[in-house]
Amino acid sequence: MRSHRKTLMLGLRVALLVALLAAAAACGGGASPAAADPAALYAVPLLGRDQGPADALVTVIEAGDFQCPYCKSQAAVLHQLAADYPTDLRLFFAHLPLVEIHQRALPAAVAAECAAAQGQFWAYHDALYAEAPALDDAALVRHATALGLDLEAWRACRDDAATRRAVLEQRERLLAFGVNGTPSFFINGRFARGGQSLATLHTLVDQALVRARATLASDGLEASEFYQRVVLDQGRAPGS
Repeated sequence: MRSHRKTLMLGLRVALLVALLAAAAACGGGASPAAADPAALYAVPLLGRDQGPADALVTVIEAGDFQCPYCKSQAAVLHQLAADYPTDLRLFFAHLPLVEIHQRALPAAVAAECAAAQGQFWAYHDALYAEAPALDDAALVRHATALGLDLEAWRACRDDAATRRAVLEQRERLLAFGVNGTPSFFINGRFARGGQSLATLHTLVDQALVRARATLASDGLEASEFYQRVVLDQGRAPGS
């Protein structure tokens, strides 16, 4: 009987370890056979909410999950990155809620979209990460109240199935490009998986700037044309 109990406990521990490793792999963890290719150029549309100049030469699209601890750590790094490139960088946050392992990621993403409808996406984004993993309904309402949102409109937006569909559509489009963990990034269409240090992001952005400036000079493009003419027109389509 004692031997059976030990075997059962060992089995439970192994199952728990496997589950934890799977969660780590999805949320900032290692590579997967289905992952996007860092050497490729992808025609990633401008998904999500943005900050920075529309004619910036470098566009960074983050695939994020509000319940992911790696994304929480990355938020401060990205704030500094945006401050370091005030004219050359445009930053997007695109929703990739890892619904299989994070039960509150989707409700938080929907709540953030409803804050965006009132012009407060980034402030709500920061509030969510500041208190994560506290993402229960009470926390979501508290952030909306603190930002002075119209709570009736915000709640109606949360209850609207179209808001949830919009978040899940972003998720599906990112998955189609081989993004299977958070945080992940597309920097002018080039993929980088997992949390990145500020120094690494500086290197990646500087490399993207060099390539973009060379392309503008050789092709006679305006900065505002770069993403469409180079990334979208020349990059890989989803699944290719």
